[in-house]
Amino acid sequence: MAGLIPRYTRKNVIRGMAQIWTRPQDDTATLPSNTLALGGDWSVPATGNALWTPIGASESGATMRFSRSTNDISIEEQLNPVDIATTSIDPRIEVTLSEDTLETMKLAYGGGTITTVAPASGIPGYRELTIAQDIDHLTIGLEGMNTKLQWRRILWLDVLSVADVETSYRNSETQRLYAVSFRLVSPITSMLIREWNAAALP
Repeated sequence: MAGLIPRYTRKNVIRGMAQIWTRPQDDTATLPSNTLALGGDWSVPATGNALWTPIGASESGATMRFSRSTNDISIEEQLNPVDIATTSIDPRIEVTLSEDTLETMKLAYGGGTITTVAPASGIPGYRELTIAQDIDHLTIGLEGMNTKLQWRRILWLDVLSVADVETSYRNSETQRLYAVSFRLVSPITSMLIREWNAAALP
């Protein structure tokens, strides 16, 4: 009897980090030019996306979660469902940030306003974060590497930062951390995943 012959593509098993970019919510936002190399700067004006801002260092990279709730459609004449209907979809991108800045706090806590006050004679300058009562809407992009060792880019047009955040102020061997969970609220059909496939023609 013939043995089982595993069939797989070894080079399709990949690993690697991702870079997350944010910008104020914009339904007209686009991914950077396809000519921008993997790891390129999305905030460079030449990409047409000058408002993109990197979110900084993370504790252990980013995680993309996609959960779908369903409901079985059943009939008397068949024991298994004849169809399965989607009742809800909840895509999220989660990351735990490691840079202890006001910008990180604003992102993790859901939004707010950062004000900078210049120093005056005998008075130091300062920056102040005022947390917003409502959650700020954002547009986010994510870039990682695909199986061809080129870019894979994801665009979510409207997300809210909804994580439960705990930050420890104590003597510790670990840094202060800020959990961020971006939850998609624009239609699921607006979620774009694009990856490099072939080199440009001469």
